[in-house]
Amino acid sequence: IVTGTWTEEEALASFYGRLAYAYDNKYLLSASLRTDGSSKFGSENRWGNFPSVSVGWNLHQEDFMKDLTWLDELKLRASFAQVGNQGLSPYQTVGLEGRTSYAWNNTAAYGYRPNTIGNPDLKWETSTSKNIGADFSIWRGKVAGSIEYYQTNTTDLLLSDQLPTSTGFAAVTRNVGETKNTGIEISLSTVNIDAANGFKWNTDFTFYKNTEE
Repeated sequence: IVTGTWTEEEALASFYGRLAYAYDNKYLLSASLRTDGSSKFGSENRWGNFPSVSVGWNLHQEDFMKDLTWLDELKLRASFAQVGNQGLSPYQTVGLEGRTSYAWNNTAAYGYRPNTIGNPDLKWETSTSKNIGADFSIWRGKVAGSIEYYQTNTTDLLLSDQLPTSTGFAAVTRNVGETKNTGIEISLSTVNIDAANGFKWNTDFTFYKNTEE
């Protein structure tokens, strides 16, 4: 029977602030800032700041739209946001040691050797999202839906980068590469029948397309 024990310690501190403002129920603004600190990163890159901002315009509240009695809601919106990822194991910024055997006067003696390569330059993986969209409702809610276009760029990916075996190590964790996702989402809901006897028939349609690079 082979047994072993180990302990890991990690800490995360987060601070969050948000500001929301609406003027005349027409113009909407929301902004926030999140600051995260993770012990998984080195002292120089421990903290990450991730802002977000969104704006909205309730177009149906404008005076020049009042005559459109069939229109219940028409809202235009746009947003920008960043989020961070600390998806790695503790102690990957420092080199760890592993137990090994050495020959000491033809007798095996236990000691320690470098087992992993640390990377003190590791920093937060960051995803930046931008989107624009519109929400609408007509004929007292009998037809409603939304359309949205988005783009998300993720940079400084936390990945295991392979090393030549001549170094004595298989890999090291680095911030390597980036990805980009773009797509469109369309949804449409209709109330086809809403009878007085309680019978109701609703239909929901959803279209989604995403492209990843």
